[in-house]
Amino acid sequence: MSHITHIPLKTRIQQAISRLESGLDVRNQQLRTLLGEEGFEQYLDECNQQSKIREMLRNPPEVIGDYQRLMRSALFAYAKADAASRRGSKKAGSLFDRSDKEFERLLEFLREQIVGDCFLESWFDRPLYVSGKYMHSLTPDGVPRIVTSRSLSNQKGGLLRLKTTKHQLKLDALERALQGLADGDSTYAVEARVAQARSLRRCLDS
Repeated sequence: MSHITHIPLKTRIQQAISRLESGLDVRNQQLRTLLGEEGFEQYLDECNQQSKIREMLRNPPEVIGDYQRLMRSALFAYAKADAASRRGSKKAGSLFDRSDKEFERLLEFLREQIVGDCFLESWFDRPLYVSGKYMHSLTPDGVPRIVTSRSLSNQKGGLLRLKTTKHQLKLDALERALQGLADGDSTYAVEARVAQARSLRRCLDS
C-alpha cells in the first residue's frame, strides 16, 4: 500500500494548497482524489463556466458594439475640444458644447437600451443604476466602460469579476474541501457557488 494513503486527507489537501500558492500545479488526477467525485465535478463545471465567459467576452452583443461606437465618438469630440482649449482657441466653447451633446446621446442610449437588462449591464465595468440613481456622468472618466476596454478608467467590474484562471479554481476547490472537513463533512457538499456566477447563469437562462 502506498505511503500517501497513511497521510490524513486534511494534510494532503493542505500540501496541495501550499503547492498551488507557491505557483506550482496540482494535476487533475490528484485533485480528483483530494476533492472526491462531487467536488471534482464542481471544479469541472466551474472550468466550463469560465470557458463560456471567455467565449462571451470575445463576442459582445450587437448593442454593446453600438455603445462602443457612440462612446468613441463622444471621447473623440471631448479630446478635440480639450485640445482647442489648451491652444486657447475661440472654438473651444462650441466644441465642448458639441462634446456634451455626444455624451448626452451616449447616456441616453445607455439608459434606453441597456439599463435594466442584467446581462447587458454585466458588460460594463461599474454599476449603472443603484438605489434610483444613475452611476455615470457627462465626462470621459464618468461614462461606463465596456469590461474589455483597455482604458485606464476601466474599473474592472462586471463580467471581469467572474473571470479567473484554472489555477485559482483549483485553489478555491481545495480550500472549500478543507473547510468542508473542518465542518465535519468528509465528502464536502457541493453548494459553495459564487453569488455573481449564480446571477450570471440566471441571466443567461432567461
